[in-house]
Amino acid sequence: MNSSCQLPADGLEQLRFYRQHWKLVEDAAPFHTPTSYLHAVQQVKASGAPAMLKITMVNEEYPGAQLMVWWEGTLNRFIPLKDFPH
Repeated sequence: MNSSCQLPADGLEQLRFYRQHWKLVEDAAPFHTPTSYLHAVQQVKASGAPAMLKITMVNEEYPGAQLMVWWEGTLNRFIPLKDFPH
């Protein structure tokens, strides 16, 4: 895991776009892994419920994201918000 100081500018811009798009509030500093940009946030529409905004950079993660949406949060606390390019 890398600190927000090392987060690439395009990653920060993508996180900002989706925070605004889904009306999420920052809860901690963003960070990244070799495959994803991540940011702890709060959902305004869900009375400040905690969530994790994740933007993947590899196609291999899309099936897992689609599966979490299909589960609709029943097995975890995943936000059923999605914008899949595929």
